[in-house]
Amino acid sequence: MSKDYDTYINNELNKLNGYANYLLDFNNKYKQDITGITRNTLAGTSQGLTQQSYDRKLQSALEQVMTLYNELKAIGKKGKNNPDLEADIKAFRQKLYKANLPIFEGSTDKQDEIYNLLGYAEIKKELEHPNWIMPVPRGHRITSYHGYRIHPVLHDKRFHDGIDINAFANTPVYAVADGFVVKAEWYNGYGNYIEIDHGNSICSFYGHLNKIYVTKGMRVSQGQTIALSGNTGLGTGEHLHFGVHKKGDTANPLEYLPGF
Repeated sequence: MSKDYDTYINNELNKLNGYANYLLDFNNKYKQDITGITRNTLAGTSQGLTQQSYDRKLQSALEQVMTLYNELKAIGKKGKNNPDLEADIKAFRQKLYKANLPIFEGSTDKQDEIYNLLGYAEIKKELEHPNWIMPVPRGHRITSYHGYRIHPVLHDKRFHDGIDINAFANTPVYAVADGFVVKAEWYNGYGNYIEIDHGNSICSFYGHLNKIYVTKGMRVSQGQTIALSGNTGLGTGEHLHFGVHKKGDTANPLEYLPGF
């Protein structure tokens, strides 16, 4: 141990310091999403998690990390000639193991580690598969699915990045979930187009709209009428083109919509 003493101490201190910083960064990025999901989805159920319990779990995790950091720093101050060095390191490693901080398990997905550490498996699931509503009133059907197809106008094989829902002109179009409008404009073949950021790198988008009721930067609520359907852009008839972006790539909207 004495040979690699300085390297070991510095590496472990850097790990602990980095983990504490990641906890704080995670908190800043996800606290709003977690609060909203707790309030709107899980509150009042057996899995309901209050803001107070979240803060308590986060504080406990930070205290664990900082306690380990300070203990290791104290070992480091004793120097490599400390006669109890091996025993001190062994005791530290045992505490590290009991703390069950998953960053030391070798995993590279820190976001999952934090969710596990804070006990938020249900919230993680809810963020990845949110409880969305239909983008149009019920009773409408899908006329074209996500995936490759023969383009109805250009007549060649192309990837269809969403689903087409039959909807007469001026059918109300709803925000499928809470979020912020990142686009509300004419957008190439989509015609009048809206894209909403729902957090956690998931966006919904709506094309061929007849009328847009929202503007970029506006916060919208689930179920809010954001537009009227139409046939703007490149299309063969009145319908709503609905799609999902996840981490910048298209995803199958049927994984997110109930009842289709």
